Amino acid sequence: MRATLRVLGVLTALASASCLEAVSSCAGFVGHTVEAKAREVDDLPVGLEVTHDPVEVRARWDAARREYAWDFTTTVRALEGPVTIEEFGGLSKVAGRWVSGRTFDAQDFAEWYGCPAAEVSPDVPCADPKNWERSKRLQDSASRWYFIGRRPDGTRVKGEAPLRLVGAVGPQDGLQNAPP
Repeated sequence: MRATLRVLGVLTALASASCLEAVSSCAGFVGHTVEAKAREVDDLPVGLEVTHDPVEVRARWDAARREYAWDFTTTVRALEGPVTIEEFGGLSKVAGRWVSGRTFDAQDFAEWYGCPAAEVSPDVPCADPKNWERSKRLQDSASRWYFIGRRPDGTRVKGEAPLRLVGAVGPQDGLQNAPP
């Protein structure tokens, strides 16, 4: 189920100008068309720290799925006091514009990030050590992951972090894992 719920594999597949022109008809694309989610995220105050490790990720070939995969860890923590994550997702740069896909909820965060009640604090960060993006195409891609949460006083806050997918197979995989 987890594999079908990831957002940025879809966004990576969208990373072409021709797809942007027909973004609403791209297979598998759900959510906001162009820049609406980016504007919403930009308008929120920062209250979360989000990090990816590594920030620049090389691909590996996933022979079973016949697609490329970029693997990384994402960690989220509150900057001040507890914050309950309500929503998170990804934005992908397509033809110079930020495009969003599916939005995920507190239940997804709690499960994937091992974070009961989806609550993070400065002392209790939560991490997804098996985060990934997937695509049939091996290409460079820029994305930013965002997280939106709520403090106990009701204030909505955000955190976000950039991620760069490198359109090359990582040295750890070598040519034996390249597609046929």
